[in-house]
Amino acid sequence: MKQSHIKYLIITLILCAFVAIVSCSNNVQSSSNLRFPEEDGEEVSFAKHVKPFMQYTCSTAACHDDFSQAGGIRLTEYYTYFQSSSIGIVVIGNPDASRLNQILEGKNIHLFNYNRELPTKNQQEGMRRWVLNGALNN
Repeated sequence: MKQSHIKYLIITLILCAFVAIVSCSNNVQSSSNLRFPEEDGEEVSFAKHVKPFMQYTCSTAACHDDFSQAGGIRLTEYYTYFQSSSIGIVVIGNPDASRLNQILEGKNIHLFNYNRELPTKNQQEGMRRWVLNGALNN
């Protein structure tokens, strides 16, 4: 292989690694479009609120996506929150017992809590209401 091709390959790999690192270190609070409805507003929806929020925070590359499955846990589709490998991730009707809520609220130590901001109060409350109201696939 020519030296110029090797340099091109190395530069490409470095750029790909940089993009991967930057995309995994997003600050949850930086995205204003990830707002949950207020208490008196519409119902928290898995499709409209929970799934997009989780895709931005937890089910990303090198975390809990279908490929990485950190800790054997996937959080990409509704049913994956309740698989036997995910016992306790979401305890329907009980956000205080749900590991997911504990992590998002900073009550349970998790890699997510290092070098990142916790989700906004609105996001924490929205996830709490979703679990409290039955964690519906709506």
